[in-house]
Amino acid sequence: PRDEYVLSAKGRDLIPVIEALRTWGDRHAAPDGPPVLMIHDDCGEAVHSVPHCSHCGERLRRDHIHLEVGPGAAEVSVLPVSASD
Repeated sequence: PRDEYVLSAKGRDLIPVIEALRTWGDRHAAPDGPPVLMIHDDCGEAVHSVPHCSHCGERLRRDHIHLEVGPGAAEVSVLPVSASD
């Protein structure tokens, strides 16, 4: 018998965070290029993660998004965040 590990929903939800950290490391800590390539199985090309809007599908750009207080906020004391932060 062989046991196989399957990610939980919490683990699957963490994948974008890990991908973002890998992308940061590739850009800032890998002077000779990325140590690992992510290959798209369907076309065989190396790819990188690109965030898209879950509503309209448009690629997200930092200068086109902002933060607002959400329903889970304990109190309205959120500092404004600009694109340069």
